[in-house]
Amino acid sequence: MQTQDPADPAPRKRILVVDDEAAVTDLLVTLLEGQGFEAHAVNNPLRALKRANEVRPDLIILDFFMSQLLGPEVSQQLKGNPATREVPVIFLSGLADEDHRLIAAMSGAVAYLEKPVDHQKLLEVIRAQFKDRS
Repeated sequence: MQTQDPADPAPRKRILVVDDEAAVTDLLVTLLEGQGFEAHAVNNPLRALKRANEVRPDLIILDFFMSQLLGPEVSQQLKGNPATREVPVIFLSGLADEDHRLIAAMSGAVAYLEKPVDHQKLLEVIRAQFKDRS
């Protein structure tokens, strides 16, 4: 259960980071927590759906290419679940081609950023999503 500091008027936004590389999730969790977000990581795309139901994230950062299940497949399943249907998904990928961007958009992504991700750009995209939804 999320606790809230009485001096803090708004609860921290929860972000779920899904990538099969622990180094990537560790780096992003550190970055996000340093910016005041509550960050959770999962390194197994097959567990991402269960973890999303547990965490109830406000936003999901999802790797496009993972070994057991591709990011677009995970995103489609998230969008098919009433509990996570409205959660914005940001894709990260090592590929910059338009075909993959289109696949990401068709699976429900609000943004597609290239790896290695520019941290400032990622934070801008995240903040824009929260601003648009407030």
